[in-house]
Amino acid sequence: MIARTLLRARAAFALAIFALAMAACAGASPKLVAAPRDPELPWQLNLPAGFQIQLYAKGLEEVRSIAFDGQGVPYVTVMNRGTKLGGKVLALPDDNHDGRADRTVLVADRLDRPHGIAFHDGVLYVSDPGTIWRFRDTNGDMVIDERKRMITNMPYQDDHWARPFVFDNAGNLFVAIGSTCNACQEGNKLRATIQEYHLGGAEPIVEPAATFARGLRSVVGLASRPGTSELWATNNGPDHLGPTLPNDQLFHLEEGKHYGWPYCHSNRTADPQVLADTGIVTPDRTPKGEFCRDKVARPALLLPPHSAPLGLAFYEGSLFPAAMRGSLFIALHGAFDFSNQNGYRVVRVPFTDGKPGPAEDFITGWVPPNAPKWIGRPVDVAVAPDGSLFVSDDFNGFLYRVTYTGSS
Repeated sequence: MIARTLLRARAAFALAIFALAMAACAGASPKLVAAPRDPELPWQLNLPAGFQIQLYAKGLEEVRSIAFDGQGVPYVTVMNRGTKLGGKVLALPDDNHDGRADRTVLVADRLDRPHGIAFHDGVLYVSDPGTIWRFRDTNGDMVIDERKRMITNMPYQDDHWARPFVFDNAGNLFVAIGSTCNACQEGNKLRATIQEYHLGGAEPIVEPAATFARGLRSVVGLASRPGTSELWATNNGPDHLGPTLPNDQLFHLEEGKHYGWPYCHSNRTADPQVLADTGIVTPDRTPKGEFCRDKVARPALLLPPHSAPLGLAFYEGSLFPAAMRGSLFIALHGAFDFSNQNGYRVVRVPFTDGKPGPAEDFITGWVPPNAPKWIGRPVDVAVAPDGSLFVSDDFNGFLYRVTYTGSS
């Protein structure tokens, strides 16, 4: 009798958390409408009134992250995890400025599952599971002439091999290194952390300068908030608690903080499996429930369970309505097993006085009504120099471009 009562209470709690997360992500959303149909797109997508979305490039295989060079040309990583050394970096210039790529330039190939990409001081950096590469193009043809390992020795075996990274204003590099599991005691001190590296010198860096943050199971998106030194991250919760738990999270990362994994999930809720596992201990050996309650930083925002938030980008352009400046766009990749339909969309998180509000749907349609599965999975979002928003889709090998033509 007591066991049944506890089970009912847990189920009610899970449903309550699920409902709150869905309300945060969908309940506050403005009405979306069918965007003007791009004849190049095989199906309709929905956005707020006044926005349009077009297919910028296709045939990009397992396209992942996006960065823009000084001329506004988008560069993308192509992971191709199913082929040994099948990863690539592509440049996609729009020579005639019609909003579509006119050619595909193979910047670099024979890479191992590349994910992260960024330009820093005009130089291209790309991450694979174990390495941060520096690529130089010396003659301006977009094809690299020199590749150098800047950071090595990141653990790359097992799961969570994406290595998103971001530079701060001082040129320091922050890299997310995910866990190997859903709930375990990691043996490698770099796992489930954000590591800080200081580039420089002729030899590749083997050891990080510092561990910036801990307790992050699977961060696949890192971003600096413009005009600040703040570091923000999306985090994917574990998969062993069912389709309605745990919440995925948005964190404002602060140096030295612990963000809960593997001891707790969602908003510092203790993981029952970890509580029962005597082989898993907290860093300071305090009881796990106490550790979650007193020593774990709160998420800035809860996102729906298994929505799989990946890339994120703060909007500082002038093309979208003025009210959207400072907002955060997040690509929700969606559950890998289609156990729910919380993801498969792009959301906008408005910011007020530096604090995030409830997430609002911004692009939907990658799961049509009554569909047995998704028809697209957004991975990354990036703001182009002209203020348009680019979105990658690794399921279709598409790169989309979002513009605004309505009145602000």
